[in-house]
Amino acid sequence: MNIREKIRKSKPKIHVISNNASLPFVVDSILALGAIPIAAISPMEVYEITEGVDALLLNTGTPDNTRIKSYFLSLEAAKKKAIPLVLDPVACFSTGLRRDFIKKILRSADRLVIRGNLREIYFLATGMILSEADKGQSDIDSYAKIFSDFSKETGFILAITGETDMAVSGERIEYINTGTPLLTKITGGGCMLSGVLTAALAADMDNSKTAEFDMTCEALKFYGDSALEAERKMKLSGHAGTETFRTFLIDELSEYYE
Repeated sequence: MNIREKIRKSKPKIHVISNNASLPFVVDSILALGAIPIAAISPMEVYEITEGVDALLLNTGTPDNTRIKSYFLSLEAAKKKAIPLVLDPVACFSTGLRRDFIKKILRSADRLVIRGNLREIYFLATGMILSEADKGQSDIDSYAKIFSDFSKETGFILAITGETDMAVSGERIEYINTGTPLLTKITGGGCMLSGVLTAALAADMDNSKTAEFDMTCEALKFYGDSALEAERKMKLSGHAGTETFRTFLIDELSEYYE
């Protein structure tokens, strides 16, 4: 079965704590695949909500006191239940607030897949901020040892996205060459991928780390291929634009005509 078939068969429930800008798109992406998103945010209920789901997505794009409390309450419940946990550490290097609580999340988590761009994952791995100039002058392969060492040290699986995606689990490194630059032109292109990845991990019956890494690679390819196909169909439609692309992308994730 492909990712969509696995998700539709199991219909996993996904607790999403996402940012204000991208939450509707993340929820739509999860729904399109046939999973069930729950976007609870209140610290008064998130522990109980997470107890009743199959995976947890923490997106740190718009942190505030409420969300930060909810991150850790949900994380505690996810650890207790041993469900897949995806962290999307949006701009984790940009402010002291983000640096502090995201590092605390890393220290608190046992099982974690981190989905971020090159600058975000580089900061988590090294504590240093990669400039846009440095990023532009380097091939993603030049960071492979840094990310591999970080993954081995923490036990976390990494999904680094960009022109070429990289999935890392210890010594295992996979490169995925797919997707389209249009994903950078819409709000939440990466956040939507994190939702797809979380749903895919929740639908996998094999709870092993090897299977989790394989599913991470599969989800990266599935999302990139879906974006490419959405771009192709959009151009064939005769009406091209960034919001039109998003509509075609969600339709492509769903392929749902009933």
